Amino acid sequence: MKRKPHGHNLPPGPVPAKNLFADWLSKLGYNPENYAVFEIWDRLLGVQATRAKAVGLQGRRLCVEVDSSARLHDLMLRKRTLLRKLNEHFGTRPVISDIILQLAQNPSVRRTMTFREKSGTRRPVHKKDPR
Repeated sequence: MKRKPHGHNLPPGPVPAKNLFADWLSKLGYNPENYAVFEIWDRLLGVQATRAKAVGLQGRRLCVEVDSSARLHDLMLRKRTLLRKLNEHFGTRPVISDIILQLAQNPSVRRTMTFREKSGTRRPVHKKDPR
């Protein structure tokens, strides 16, 4: 039995690096269209996006870590609307089927609220959790 040469399945001649990376990323399941979801999520939430971070995709589900249980509850109530608005950016093809919301485990992400007096009114001041 004869052995095949080592590079028997390589195409003849040089291959552009762009093609190599595209093949490699597609084998890993990377789809650049789907990763636009993170940018769209940040735009939808605006300032709140720093407190409700989209951290990953599990199939067609967007995983979001939230800094407080109150914000988690608020986003749960708005979940259907947020899901619809996310998918509107992709036209007729829904990219995200669900949003998984969970309380952040990292103490640096979680925040505590304190109040201070200023001009006779009480207003919230955000401080990092000292833990």
